[in-house]
Amino acid sequence: MFKKSLTKPDVKESKPIGSVKETKLVDRVMGKYVLNTREITKPKNYIVIDHPVNNEKLNYHHYAIRIGANWTSDGVEICINNGEWQKCRHSVGYWWYDWPHIPAGEHTIVARSKDEKGKVVIKSTIIKCRF
Repeated sequence: MFKKSLTKPDVKESKPIGSVKETKLVDRVMGKYVLNTREITKPKNYIVIDHPVNNEKLNYHHYAIRIGANWTSDGVEICINNGEWQKCRHSVGYWWYDWPHIPAGEHTIVARSKDEKGKVVIKSTIIKCRF
């Protein structure tokens, strides 16, 4: 049996400030590697609701909402169904909000981060979920 030994090509590219170049091995055609390269721009500051995901159906009356953020000065707050902003707690690299007694129906969730002066720095996209 004939085995052909191939090595992955070295990909060395400079990374512009604020973006990252991602190169993936897509396929190998006739002994040559086919690479796909794309530039991913990373925002300076971000806040994202990791869980629940958009349009998720919640199965329990209690849910721990998880928020990822790379910049917080005065913590993270969350708003459910256009209600009051609630402080989140920080643990194991994420921000959390324990949502007890979830009422039945459709819900919207948004998170935000503020600076030390109380000015909103960034808001997450709105997440919809249902119970």
